[in-house]
Amino acid sequence: MFHAFVQNSNYWNDGKAEFNIYDAQIVRYGQPRQTEVLHILVREPFDLKQMVKPDNWQRPGVIQVLKMKPGPARPDRPLRLSADAVQLLASR
Repeated sequence: MFHAFVQNSNYWNDGKAEFNIYDAQIVRYGQPRQTEVLHILVREPFDLKQMVKPDNWQRPGVIQVLKMKPGPARPDRPLRLSADAVQLLASR
């Protein structure tokens, strides 16, 4: 089911991002603090060789991935899923 959802180009090729906001609690300096977590999910090109978003999305070796930017725990580490193979490609 998930594999078919990820490959649904009618949903993911509309050029829009999906976002969700959650109430959460994180621990900073030993104290629990209330916060909101924003997750952004967007389809974008990804260069498998260089492991980055390429300048030229038509270059050989570039695939489409779903990128989720989580926050606030690790906003610098987006997750990327191959839109074709449904596999984790990078988390940096």
